[in-house]
Amino acid sequence: MIQDADLRYLIILCAQGRVMDGMHRVAKASLLQQKDILAVQFEQTPEPDFINVNQDDLDYED
Repeated sequence: MIQDADLRYLIILCAQGRVMDGMHRVAKASLLQQKDILAVQFEQTPEPDFINVNQDDLDYED
């Protein structure tokens, strides 16, 4: 999955600067020794859609 990551997509950071989405892209950039990566950061972190839910209970469309 890391090798397949597309670095053209932004990583998403919460208001505190933590990765919310795109950690696989961060890992790939690190493996490629890239010093910069595209990112967007929320000014205010949104509430989560799910908390303490088993991943098998989430409905993913194929």
